[in-house]
Amino acid sequence: MSSSFNCERLKPELEKFIQAGEASTEFSVHLNYCESCRKAVDEAFTRQARAFEALAQEIQKQKT
Repeated sequence: MSSSFNCERLKPELEKFIQAGEASTEFSVHLNYCESCRKAVDEAFTRQARAFEALAQEIQKQKT
């Protein structure tokens, strides 16, 4: 499977996966073969985790 064939067409699926964690079978299969899409997902999840950590730290500060 060529990643360039599906990447642009599946961009809405990528965004849906990042936002909601939901993926179609087609996108899941594509993700197995497309390194650039996997990197995009990893980077997005890393940013989300950092945002949650910052929020947790802010909440902890307010408790003290």
